[in-house]
Amino acid sequence: MKRAVVVSIVLAWVILSFFLVSYVIADDGWANLGLYGGQIYEIAIDPDDVNKMFAGAFYGDGLYRTLDGGDSWEPVLTGEEGGALDGEATFRNTAVWKVRIAPTSDGNPDNNTIWAVHNYWAAKSSSGGADNTWLHISNDAMQDDCTNCPNDSTSSQPGSEQFRYCTALAIDPSDPQTVYVGTGGAYSSDKEGAVYKTTDGGSKWTKMGLFYPAFDPDTAFPDDPCCSYEPRDLDKEFYSKVVALVVHPMKSNIVWAVDFNEKLGDYLSVLYISDNGGKDWNHKVGLGAFMGESGLVVKPDEPNVIFMGTFLGIVRIEFKLDNQGNFNRYSNVNLSFPIGWGSGKNIRALAFDQQNNNILYASAGLDSNFKLLKSSDGGLSFPDEYSHDQQYTHLAPHPTNSNVIFGGDRLLGLFQNNFSNNTYTWSALNSGIQSIRINDIATDSNNSDHYLAATMAGLFEYTGVTDQWYGISQSVFN
Repeated sequence: MKRAVVVSIVLAWVILSFFLVSYVIADDGWANLGLYGGQIYEIAIDPDDVNKMFAGAFYGDGLYRTLDGGDSWEPVLTGEEGGALDGEATFRNTAVWKVRIAPTSDGNPDNNTIWAVHNYWAAKSSSGGADNTWLHISNDAMQDDCTNCPNDSTSSQPGSEQFRYCTALAIDPSDPQTVYVGTGGAYSSDKEGAVYKTTDGGSKWTKMGLFYPAFDPDTAFPDDPCCSYEPRDLDKEFYSKVVALVVHPMKSNIVWAVDFNEKLGDYLSVLYISDNGGKDWNHKVGLGAFMGESGLVVKPDEPNVIFMGTFLGIVRIEFKLDNQGNFNRYSNVNLSFPIGWGSGKNIRALAFDQQNNNILYASAGLDSNFKLLKSSDGGLSFPDEYSHDQQYTHLAPHPTNSNVIFGGDRLLGLFQNNFSNNTYTWSALNSGIQSIRINDIATDSNNSDHYLAATMAGLFEYTGVTDQWYGISQSVFN
């Protein structure tokens, strides 16, 4: 309530100071004043061309592409802009939660296949993400006309499971035609999420999930002291929305999933494993904690070791292997937490260095006390801490330069981090990313080049002198 009062006072000051709220219009039409940035969910870097990156954002143009290492960005176009499917078969004005570039393999050497999920849909490009090359995966195709979905004439509720937000995405590292999409519940619910799998590049889909007559989290995780959760009958569904998916880098039949419930603050993050490509799942770890947006990673050289980023801190999960080095969904685990900055430090993102499997990065912090944590021993400890001003919900280490890492802020856009002289220096790379939500604009009646913009990321001022926007009292809006 106190924060809301402060925000109201600031907005009132904006209006009273300038007396005029209006559009920003040039003589020949709309003028782009370049207030760039916004909420960045995902950064995907092409390992074969490190200057080519994609950024998924919350609304605006949705999905962006750069070909010059982030110096400039442009919206990704599907060819449906202005058509009947604009807003569905396009990325603009949708939330692009995940973007994945198919890994390089003997059968897929060029990394030409790129997948993205946004709102209720998925999209695939087989031409490196170029404009007008994206195949739209309709909601009907994925969530209604699918195996294990109640879509046939014998169902009493055909179409009753549609319009699930697509919040997780994973590509089989050995086959870019095999893809998993994690979702929330039907009609935008956070309950009863699911996983949808295609093995033919998106033509046909199969719904996958738990198969319990009654899944009771209190019985499954009796040591969780946080909350009490209602039992629920589940059939090919999870307890809550699926927020993370990872496929084993060498054994693609092994898949991990995390579902996360955040209703009324009663958090529950549950890690599941499947050893048969998603047909069956077994719950392994339940935590009464907030799950970070990019908080699930597999150690590349030890794929039986998983890390989760949560409000409680960094959690290390090690699956025990048999004498042949195999494990299945019933294998025991060793659990270690919190690792790093300590409990309650709000881990929002995890990422392994692309050149060194012993380096693991973590984005942590809240209440303007944000840090980049760095481990050099494979995630056993995080002795190196670097303070910064952003709250990154996604981290993307450079594929070939361990001194560079990119971060997606929850409000302010995309930043590049350069390591030099034992410290990191962050710089914004937002030119062309137009996803910052503007709530109000005030113009100065005495100076037509002077504006204030009240946004979800704070208060910004434009004077026209340097052709740039400057943040004012951004901490008020944190």
